[in-house]
Amino acid sequence: LAVLDRLALNRRYQLLLAPRGVRIGYWRLFRIQLAANCLGAFLPGSVGVDALRVAALCRRGEPVAEAVAATLVDRATLALASLLLAAGALAALAGARLPAAIVEAVIGSALLAGAGGGLLL
Repeated sequence: LAVLDRLALNRRYQLLLAPRGVRIGYWRLFRIQLAANCLGAFLPGSVGVDALRVAALCRRGEPVAEAVAATLVDRATLALASLLLAAGALAALAGARLPAAIVEAVIGSALLAGAGGGLLL
């Protein structure tokens, strides 16, 4: 399952890079992703992984702004997806134990954030 996750995330990142003129082969990008994840494990937070991905793309001759933009959009979409998934899980799993007003507020906030994030992206 973890391998499928990495393969899907790599494809998503490739799709985010392509409209910005960054054309890179799937497996080459996959190697960059794996190397960044491996080395990033020794750096604080996920910022190190992103910096390593951008650095590898720039070392390859890709424009810095395009690599940074694709990476920021990648992180933002992951954050929004996590927020929406957490709100859905809260409603499904804890909905019966929490007051309805709290569940509605959490779901409403998540949907609002998702819609706002979708407009920004």
